[in-house]
Amino acid sequence: MNGTHKNHLRRRKEHIAETFRQQHHKLDILIHSADVLRMERAETSEGNELSFATNYLSRVLLNSLLLDLLRVDGHRLKQDGVMVNVINPGQVDTDIRRTAQVGGVMKLMLKGMEWMSRRSVLTAVDFSQVVLRLVTSPEFAQTTGGLFNNKGMPLKIRADRRDPIVVEHVWKMSHDRVGVKPPEAAKFPLERTS
Repeated sequence: MNGTHKNHLRRRKEHIAETFRQQHHKLDILIHSADVLRMERAETSEGNELSFATNYLSRVLLNSLLLDLLRVDGHRLKQDGVMVNVINPGQVDTDIRRTAQVGGVMKLMLKGMEWMSRRSVLTAVDFSQVVLRLVTSPEFAQTTGGLFNNKGMPLKIRADRRDPIVVEHVWKMSHDRVGVKPPEAAKFPLERTS
């Protein structure tokens, strides 16, 4: 990817970070929730696949740009890094499935899945309560590296996703892809601790 492609994504995220910095001197909690669901390939102006860029790369870049403000809040640090946990939202009643840019059989399949799972789908309000509990409850104050389901229950992270060589490679590659140097002290922990 050439420098021009990296710059467009970077400019947008730098604008968000700078706007936040103008109004705040620290950042206690950062929650990423924007997602894109596309069945057909679409690319950003940077040349990245749209879902990958929105659902992953934009978060890597924004985290990197705001890391110093996250570190200001010392009680949230763990071994000189920032607390990081992941919630698998499962099925939440948002517009992502209804507005997904799919057609034909895939559209019918999504409608069918939505109808069949309607009893187990969380409302956006219910899911936001789970997220708030995980980020504000003293029960999780020292938890980092955790993976949780949409009910707030811990999930086991597969061993192949904790391989130190793979984790290091993905860490470096992700930051290179968005054009920033990876911060050494904020690596994703390999084990969940609490």
